[in-house]
Amino acid sequence: MRKFKSLNLIIVFPIAIVGIFFLSSFFKQPPEAYPNCQISEQRDGKITILFNGSTVNPYRNANNVSYIPNPDLRFGNVPGQNMFDPTKYLCEVQVTSPSCPSFNWVRSLENSSGTNNMDIKLPPENFEAVIKITYYERGENSATTDFNKPVPSPIGNYQPGGVMPYSRVVYEFEQTFQGWVSGNVSQPIYLNPSYNQGYTIDSSGMLEMNSGKTTLGDMSGLNAYIDFNFDFNP
Repeated sequence: MRKFKSLNLIIVFPIAIVGIFFLSSFFKQPPEAYPNCQISEQRDGKITILFNGSTVNPYRNANNVSYIPNPDLRFGNVPGQNMFDPTKYLCEVQVTSPSCPSFNWVRSLENSSGTNNMDIKLPPENFEAVIKITYYERGENSATTDFNKPVPSPIGNYQPGGVMPYSRVVYEFEQTFQGWVSGNVSQPIYLNPSYNQGYTIDSSGMLEMNSGKTTLGDMSGLNAYIDFNFDFNP
């Protein structure tokens, strides 16, 4: 009798463990396992791109900590559309949702009116939205003063151990929003300076990055690069 009971325990116990595992897996299924992520329509949203109140930039030279190069979104100027042009500012916005990985919306700000409002797309309702913004400030070149701090040359650069002659400040923002108000109400976004991007300039006045990348030609702007799934980042 004892052997029979022991045998029952040996058989029943693993079955119970397997059953618990499958039940827990069922209740922990990620949202993308459910059809509403794929079939639900993406939503319209609006953001207002702003900068944090302090104008002191840690990547400026000591005598230029409050300097804002022109053109700039803060002056109402229209953004550029070429990542390699140091005379324009650029702004890329990406919206993703970890629980709905099929959703990925990326666009470059190209507002012809120069306002800081932008219409965006959001994942379906009940799925979180991760908003990521990368803003490339107008950079230095031979026609500007030296307003940014120097950036060390990468290993293997033409000037090992030296500094890059020009740079531009890159601002970033990233935040997860669990809910979003009506598409008619704008969500304020505040950018912070994140790092200085150093570069050299080629004979045409465009950025010559250490990676060896070059522009892909005149394609009507950054959103054309995005539509063709090109990696346009320097």
